[in-house]
Order: sequence, then structure tokens, then C-alpha cells
Amino acid sequence: MERRAWDYADHVKLVKQYGGPEKFMEIYGEEKFNEGELLGEEKGEKRGIAEGVIGSGIVTLVIWAIVKKHKTRNKRKKELAECKEKSEEAKQQYVKEMKKSNETVDDKIYNETDEY
Repeated sequence: MERRAWDYADHVKLVKQYGGPEKFMEIYGEEKFNEGELLGEEKGEKRGIAEGVIGSGIVTLVIWAIVKKHKTRNKRKKELAECKEKSEEAKQQYVKEMKKSNETVDDKIYNETDEY
């Protein structure tokens, strides 16, 4: 309670220095309002900068994720295309070898039957 009384006494002295409550509010209030306005602007600028940095960071991460997804998808498409190509080559090779093998077998059978 004593501290409050002391704070009030200091306040009354300050008001008297400005020439009364009206002058105090006019001059001191205006000064403090301007200080608060400046402080608010500084905090606002810092907050705006922080929001800008955070926002640009989020946008960068989203773009990175999209690019990575597309690169991965394209890589998988290429791998699938290569796999299909190799599969087709293997099928063709199989068919070629089977035909060659059948011709050889057919020749042997034909030759064996001719001998009889």
C-alpha cells in the first residue's frame, strides 16, 4: 500500500510539472501516444518481417515438395518405361529363340523321318 501511495505522489508531482491535468494529458499524453505509436510500428515491422520470412519459407517448402514429387514421378515413369522396353526385348528374344529352337527340332524330326 505504501508503494502505491508513493507512485501516486510521484504522479501528482509529474502532473504539476506539466501545469495541471489538462496540460499533462495534452503534452505528456501526446508524447506517450507517439512513443506507443512508434513502438507499435517497430513491433509491427518486426512482426511483418517475421511473417514475411515465415511465409516465404512455407512457400519455398511447398514448391520444393512439389518439384521433388514431380521429379520422383518422372523418375518412376522413366524406370517403368525402361522396364517395359526391356520386357519387350526379352519377349522378342524369347520368341526368336523358341522359333530357332523349334526349327532345329523340326529339322531333326524331319531329318529323322526322312531316314526311315
